Amino acid sequence: MKIAFTWDDGAPEDLKLMELHRKYEIPGMFFIPNRNSEGRKVLSPSQIQNNASELISFGGHTENHVYLTGVSLKCAEREAVNNKYYLEDLLGKKTDHFCLPGGAYTREILQVIYKYYKTIRTADTMSFICGERLCRPSFHVYPRGIKSLIGNAVRNGSAAEGMYVLRHMNAGYFQIIRSLISECMVQDKTVVVWGHSWEIEEKNLWGWLEEVMKEMSEKCKKACVPYDELFRGGGE
Repeated sequence: MKIAFTWDDGAPEDLKLMELHRKYEIPGMFFIPNRNSEGRKVLSPSQIQNNASELISFGGHTENHVYLTGVSLKCAEREAVNNKYYLEDLLGKKTDHFCLPGGAYTREILQVIYKYYKTIRTADTMSFICGERLCRPSFHVYPRGIKSLIGNAVRNGSAAEGMYVLRHMNAGYFQIIRSLISECMVQDKTVVVWGHSWEIEEKNLWGWLEEVMKEMSEKCKKACVPYDELFRGGGE
């Protein structure tokens, strides 16, 4: 099994996530825009630089946090490349990974992004196979509901996980996610967790998340890998 934790938007609350990653010695990938056109604050350049480490990595998330399906391909390319150069200038190394704001994309958008980044992460749930370049994640740390889990399991071909949700519907969304992570440990699946720190703050999910990370640290720390490792050795 491999499990990776990934976080989007670069909100100031990301600093709390970084504290948890350091506390439990679990790697985390943070996808960060230069700024946020929706008006949300983002981490400052110094906060990004001061927190980069073996445990804390950074990836691209557009220059202005715009949905790429809502702009021209030329604008999408500019958003991707300006964000890449911004992060590379700050960190002094290549930025290889990108996350689509809102998970929105077309085949043409993917082709543009792949000119600059090695991998792309979507905003799916209930996917447990990471491809060679495209990552569809498993769980969103947000109360999306049982119907969302089942629908995405069907869409992503995760029949066993969808049936598990059906059998445990009375357990509640977050208990099901926590139990499914344990099930995936036994079945040697790839699990990619994603979320937004500002949502975690709004929904007061810090306690639940810390319990999950503590459990992962105690039971399967070696399975908690840097995001890079999901793409080593090929995929689907």
